[in-house]
Amino acid sequence: MAKKFNFVGMHKGNKEGVAVGYLEGWVSKGAEAGKADNKVTNAVIVANNVSKKLSYALGVELPETESNFIDIAGWDGVADRMLKVVNKGHLVGVSGVLKTREFNGKIQLSFTVYDFTIQKYANSSNEQPANQGASQTETPIDVSDDDLPF
Repeated sequence: MAKKFNFVGMHKGNKEGVAVGYLEGWVSKGAEAGKADNKVTNAVIVANNVSKKLSYALGVELPETESNFIDIAGWDGVADRMLKVVNKGHLVGVSGVLKTREFNGKIQLSFTVYDFTIQKYANSSNEQPANQGASQTETPIDVSDDDLPF
């Protein structure tokens, strides 16, 4: 069986344990409203084969595992959008700040989401919710070379 990889593009942050960038992962726990005074939505994504890249960007040594589970949190307007469309099984791309924290002797990853996109929907028909833009099954346009301006 071939290894599965998720895309990650991270830049080192201004201190150890912090990175800024984009990460794709599969939602393993759907979006839930937080219990804080401010509007917050939490979810968990799993990213495959990204340990080395995350270790480099964060400046810390992460155990090399096939799958990394990453807590993601969106605030205010992003939180509202996440609650509506981030469901278990979706492939989601998130941009924001990735941080490490230690809990019970283990390094955990948390990601503050500034923006996100749904890359693939969990259902087999790839239907999008009504508020998510154009359909993915649009009809291609037939254009001849004479119609092109270059």
